[in-house]
Amino acid sequence: MRRWVAASLLAWAGTSCTERNYGQNYTEPAAGANIEMVWIPGGRYQMGSPASEQGRSDFEGPVHQVTLDGFWMGKYEVT
Repeated sequence: MRRWVAASLLAWAGTSCTERNYGQNYTEPAAGANIEMVWIPGGRYQMGSPASEQGRSDFEGPVHQVTLDGFWMGKYEVT
C-alpha cells in the first residue's frame, strides 16, 4: 500500500540539499534496498484549533503558525 506516513520519514542530516538535485526525487541505497525519496517543500500552516470549536480539548490550542523547512521523505511506508 502506498501511503505517506511519518514512520517513513528518513532524515539525512549529513546530506545537504546542495549535494542532491534540490527538489527532485532520488533513490537512496540502504541496507540492501533502494528507498525512493521525494522532496517535501517547506511552508507555513496554522496548527491548533480555535477555542470556539465545538468539542475542542484544552491541549488542541492555541492556534499558531508553524513554519517548516523542506525535507526528504520516503515515498513508501517502511515497516
